[in-house]
Formats: sequence, C-alpha cells, structure tokens
Amino acid sequence: YDPANLFLPYLTEEAAAELVRGIHIRQKYEQIGHPEYIDLLSHTISVLSGLAYTFSPLCREKADYHIKGMDINPFVITRDHRLVAIDGYAEFARSDGAGAPETNTAGLSSVFKPKGVAVIGVSADADKPSLAKEILELLIDLKREDIFCVNPKGGSAVYGGREFTLYPSLEDLPQAVDMAVYCAPAQFIPGFFREMKNNKPKAVVLIPGIPHGTSYADFAAELKSTIPAGTRVVGPNCIGVYYGPDAETPGVNTLFFDEDRLQIKSGPFSNTAMLSQSGAFAVTLIDKFKEVPLFKAVCSFGNKYDVKLDDLMAYFEADEAIKVIAMYLEGFDALEGRMFYELAEKAQKPLIFYKGGKTEEGAKAALSHTAAMTGSYDALEAACAQSGVVLVEDVEMYGDVVKGFALLAEKRFSGTRVAAVTNAGFEATIFSDELGGMQIADISDATKKRLSEINTHGLASVGSAVVDVTPMTGDVMYGAFIEALLADDNVDCMMISAVPHVDSLKASPESCQDADSLANIICGIYTKYDKPIVVSINAGDYYDEFVRIMEKAGIPVFDNVRTAARVLDAVTGWHARRK
Repeated sequence: YDPANLFLPYLTEEAAAELVRGIHIRQKYEQIGHPEYIDLLSHTISVLSGLAYTFSPLCREKADYHIKGMDINPFVITRDHRLVAIDGYAEFARSDGAGAPETNTAGLSSVFKPKGVAVIGVSADADKPSLAKEILELLIDLKREDIFCVNPKGGSAVYGGREFTLYPSLEDLPQAVDMAVYCAPAQFIPGFFREMKNNKPKAVVLIPGIPHGTSYADFAAELKSTIPAGTRVVGPNCIGVYYGPDAETPGVNTLFFDEDRLQIKSGPFSNTAMLSQSGAFAVTLIDKFKEVPLFKAVCSFGNKYDVKLDDLMAYFEADEAIKVIAMYLEGFDALEGRMFYELAEKAQKPLIFYKGGKTEEGAKAALSHTAAMTGSYDALEAACAQSGVVLVEDVEMYGDVVKGFALLAEKRFSGTRVAAVTNAGFEATIFSDELGGMQIADISDATKKRLSEINTHGLASVGSAVVDVTPMTGDVMYGAFIEALLADDNVDCMMISAVPHVDSLKASPESCQDADSLANIICGIYTKYDKPIVVSINAGDYYDEFVRIMEKAGIPVFDNVRTAARVLDAVTGWHARRK
C-alpha cells in the first residue's frame, strides 16, 4: 500500500490523473485487466477536491456554509463500473463571509526603499548603548542624508560625526518620512501611533516585543485600534530590515548589530531576499555568507502583526534585483498557508523554505517565541511538492541550498545530465551515490578520445563522465579534464572536487594565487561556460585562501562532495521541473 497521498485542492482532472498514475493500486488494476478504474479514481478525486474548495473560504464565489471536515470510506467499484461511496461523514459550519485574505504589497517600497527614515528612541547621550544608537549609526554608514531622530525630550546629539536635532515627535519633523523605526520601550507603542496626526509614515518597523504582562491577542487588538489606515507595520519582535544600496537607492539597515558583530553588505552576487520570522536565524545565515554576500534584502518580521510572509513573497517576486527568495517560518496565521501555496504556484523564482516547529515540541517552542500558529508539517510538505517550493529538511543543508541557487542563478539549465572530475576515488563513489534526480551523462566518443589524449600519465579513469584524475594530476591537466567534459553537448552540469593536500596541486597559501593554479583555472572555466558548476574542497583552514579565490569569483564551493552533489541536484531538479 501507498502512504497517504496529500494534496491541496483544487485538482483538475489532469492533475488528479497524474496523482493516481503514481500510486501502487494502478498496478493491481492493470493486472486484472481494468485500467479504466484509474480514470474512475482520478475523476472522483477531482470532483471531491472541487467540492472541498468550493465550500471553503478560499472560493471567490461565496457559499453560505463551509465544509469543516469530510471522510468518505469505503468506496467500491460496482460490476457496472461505477465508483460508489458506501459511507461518509462531514461537518459543516456557517460561513462568516470573510473569505481568504488578500496579499498586500502596498507600502512595502517604503520599507525597503524609503525616502526619509525616522529613528524613534534616540538618546541625547550618544555614549549610551541602545538599539536606536546602533540603527542610527548603520543608517549613517549608508551615507543617508534623510535621517531624523525622535526623542520626547528634544535637544540634539552627535552621532557618527554628525549633529542631529532630536525632535519631540513625528509631527515636529521638518518633512514627511516614508519609514519610522521604533526602538523605544514596547509599552509606549500604542501611544506612539495615537500621536500621529499629519505626519504619518507609510511604514513602521517595530523592533520591541510585546509589553510585559500583555498577551499578544490583547496587544494586537490595541494596535488595530490605534494604527493609522494605510500604515504598514513590520514586527513587532523583530530585528527589522536590510536592503543593499545600489544606483537607485542608498539602502536601509535596521539590523541592530554593529559591523564588528555582524558584517552585512551587498556585492556583485547579492541577488537573494531572506524572509525570516526569526531575526537570529537571518543573522546566522548572514554570518555564513560573509565571504560571498548573497543577500540583497533581509526582512525579519517577528510576530507579523501586519506584513506577512505572503506580502513579502509577492513584493520580491516583482523585484528585478531579486533572483532567489529564501524563507524561514515558524507558523502560519489562519489561511496564510493557503496564500503561500497559491503564490508559490505562480512564482517564477526559486523559493527555498525551512519550517521551524515541525515536531510537537518544536511547535510549543515556536508558540512561546513568536505566537506562531503551527500546522501540519505533512500538509506543508504536500503544498511545497505541488507548488515547486524547495523544502529543505536539514537546517545545516538549508544555507548550502540557498547558496547554490543564488550563485547559479545566471547559469543556463538545460537538463540534469551531470559529469564530475575528482582526484579521490572515494569522492567519485560518494558523488555517484548522491545523484538524486541527476543522471551520469553519456559522453560522446569525441569526448572520450579527448580525455584519453589529455591522460598522458595514464593514471586517470577516463571511460565515463565521472573522471577520477588521481592525486598525481597537476593543475593544468586537471583543468583540461574539466573543460573537455564541459564542452560535451551531452553534459548539462558538473561537479568538481579536489582533496588539495597533494604536492601536484598549487593549493597552498604560497602557490594558490599563481595564474596556473587549479583555483584560478576553475575560475576561468566557470566564467567561460554557462553550464552550472559546483565545487567541493574537502580540506582544513590551511586551504582557506585556495577556496576564497573561487568564492570571490562567485563559484559555489562546499566543504564536502555529498553536500555539493545534493545542492546541484536540488538546483538542476528545480529548473527541470519548471521546464
């Protein structure tokens, strides 16, 4: 028997037929000479999914009642070839007429590309440690000239060598601002919103958490009665946002860590938006990629009172600077998961997802941490599989997958036929064990001949697309093997691995910078060919400079062949499914 098949309605007849063709009962029906029973099943699945969808808050044509739950069991196939339900049970509820929430991207440009930023809670004592001080200095570092400081007591203070007037309130600012970053105590948040009269920012980032002794439900209700219409709110309980500077915008950074503790910057390979319910999760990934900055945008949204994951997904789907959307979430609000699924179905960009709170204990921790409403992880798996979201199960692997998608975003993906070059037999074996959905390329006779010509020392195994060059191969010959395989039209992608400890390779700090070192040869090949390439360097700190040469060229380098293979499989598989 199959495990339970989970899917999100509505399924068309075609989609239902595809589902049924993949389950084991199909084989039984074919054995007994009744393959048409498969059509009965797929038709029934499509009809029931349509019924569930129509009588739910998701349907745009509103029904008076919704189906809360339904169980039909068993079905039988009659002698006259009808599929008949013998027994069933359903629960109904009267519709409240609310329907599914709408994705809202209005005002989000004021979060990531604001014209005018006010920092609330700046102290007159510039030496006093505070979140407001850290955020103000980060904005100064971006050379923004449109920064304003708010302190109810007024006065002035010098930060970053600039003197700032401390305005008593937003109403006292000399001009309107797009965004306010609130860093004052949480208990004053409702009063802060009530005082807004004429100068109402289009967006507010609420850094503090919930006031002590107040439930999130009560706090949210108070916010609802005080926040001006049209003002978007990020948070509360977050570290805020980052958007890297470019020709169009000076950038914004409210991630309240000084540069010594957290280095975040944008570079030529920064093409990813990191959307995280947890600020700490985002920080760990930023640190992971400090050598090769991947993030053009970061948003920590905490309790997501207003701005939710779905809003951010839709906004960055339309941002041309963003090629990959990475997400971490601990729980969906009511029907938010459905909006996530529907956006994912339409998305043209890779969506990389990690879900916290997968287990019962994890769900309890998430609830205490962010007031998240966690749901069935099985349903999330089904939603991701149906919509093409890359759901990563391992938190360590998550960062590597994000790195692979980001750095390979500009490569041409034509298929999943892979070649590999390594100087260690065990790595060739491990790579072959971790192919996943990839297939070893069937290289041409011309390529085999070329490999034999390169193999002047007679030590490399050159009979297939997985070439073990052995530890005796030098840098230039290593590169020749790589290029010969990449030039083959039957090769869609490549994994290169090296155990760099051998004397035959220029991998030491003294020699790796040479123009004919393997690292620089790989950089040249990576630029020359538009096929996706990943690299595995299984070595210690002594070879960091060797690795850094390739990373600075935007090559996805990993510290073991297993990870490199799995990342390449994830990226090529996603593109193959999209095609």
